[in-house]
Amino acid sequence: MERIVVGVDGSASSSRAIAWAKDEAEVRGATLHLVCVVEDPSSWIGAGAVMTPTAIGVLSAEDLHAAGKALIAKATSAAGLDSGFSSEVLVGYPTEKLIEASKDAGMLVLGSDGHRAKSALLGSVAMHCVHHSACPIVILPKAP
Repeated sequence: MERIVVGVDGSASSSRAIAWAKDEAEVRGATLHLVCVVEDPSSWIGAGAVMTPTAIGVLSAEDLHAAGKALIAKATSAAGLDSGFSSEVLVGYPTEKLIEASKDAGMLVLGSDGHRAKSALLGSVAMHCVHHSACPIVILPKAP
């Protein structure tokens, strides 16, 4: 059975992607798999210097996964999805993890802009996935 992977980041755009992918999965008889990628703050680079765990506080793997699960719960609620899907939380760089998660998928669905985008027409994660994904990608535009 075909699998549709949806990137979830808690943004309104990703909730729209979930709603669209839910309908598409029903039409195709596909399974719906939601993927939330959380970045470990200790890997962030800020102001030209690597931020140390001491400077920003150390988050445990459990904390990171709990934050991802909360984002998935928020996004599925906003999209009106309460069952019929699988989900996972991955820790790492969103572009790498989404491409990896969708390697054997029939489709990757993303919002056009994530929670970081301010004015870009296409967010950096979506742009990177467009160029490197092994499966077809659907990118949902901003709501009118």
